[in-house]
Amino acid sequence: MVSVHDQRVCGVATRDYRPSQHCRGTILFMHGGGWVTGSLDDYDSFTRLIASITHCRVVSVDYRLAPEHPFPAAVVDVHAVFGALDPDGPLLVAGDSAGGNLAAVLCQLDRDKGKPRIAGQILIYPSVAGRTDGTAMHAFEPPMMKRAEIEAYYDLYVPDRELRRDVRFAPALGQLDNLPPALVITAGADLLAAEGEAYVQALLAAGCDAALHRQEGAIHAYLTLLPQSRAAQATMDRIANFVSGLVSSAS
Repeated sequence: MVSVHDQRVCGVATRDYRPSQHCRGTILFMHGGGWVTGSLDDYDSFTRLIASITHCRVVSVDYRLAPEHPFPAAVVDVHAVFGALDPDGPLLVAGDSAGGNLAAVLCQLDRDKGKPRIAGQILIYPSVAGRTDGTAMHAFEPPMMKRAEIEAYYDLYVPDRELRRDVRFAPALGQLDNLPPALVITAGADLLAAEGEAYVQALLAAGCDAALHRQEGAIHAYLTLLPQSRAAQATMDRIANFVSGLVSSAS
């Protein structure tokens, strides 16, 4: 990185990565961890990697965590940082797992306020439906992120079950028209894969540009296995190509 610096934006801690003096675009990144765990330091290597492969500035957001700060605190934080951000070039949003949820939510909030700013969204094994009682959640027993664990995260983040139909928690329930181009990444051995793939189909049905990258046999959070994982490398190449296409078309 040419520079990495920490700063508070609207009272929220962020870390700003610049891989070069002239970045091709800016990616606002939200980390995973079930809205309960995760930090700037936990994701430091991963965000550096994203900045390096995309040649984009990456701004990582250290949003407040549950249970001390339940829904919608995380949404409020990332939306505040998003609103204050002065991007270099086209602005994209990205996140994994809970962070993918927040990225999808930001795209809907951005569209709804008019004059949207987001040029693209990268949703990495995202939670978008906010349910654990469907058939897909009982389809198999994954090696990690089992149904009970997902339910525990939901209970900590949104303890009031009446709020679980709020589109700021379950973006799949929102209006999906006029959203920015999306790359949705799923893992074959992940219970969240079915809802992520259904989200792609719903985006396409709403007339949006959406693409799916399904990594067969991969587990939830498999991208953290770089550089030892060929599956993770293939996915990062897909992310780089997606960003390159968006940045080139915007320039």
